[in-house]
Amino acid sequence: MLVRSTRALSSSLARLSIPAESGYNKTLNEHGGWICKDKEEWAKWWPELAEKKRMHTEQMKAHIPVHMQGKYGKINATFDQVVVHTTFFFTLFYGAYYMQTQA
Repeated sequence: MLVRSTRALSSSLARLSIPAESGYNKTLNEHGGWICKDKEEWAKWWPELAEKKRMHTEQMKAHIPVHMQGKYGKINATFDQVVVHTTFFFTLFYGAYYMQTQA
């Protein structure tokens, strides 16, 4: 029973190996990944990603920075600016006050 199962496993693993280069499918690369012929074929299979890529490309051509792109890009960038500048000025004023009290 054990001999049969190991033999069956080894023979099934041998059948799963990558085919020879002569019979290799031209739409697959050496790792088994799928290669699309053109952008239209890629867009046919992944329409959501194609739309996001198209929108990103248009925004880059319009010179909109990556950190400003997206649904909440401007809000996030404004929030980051406020937090960074507030932290800087707080540290500056608190440091000046602290140095005056240590004299």
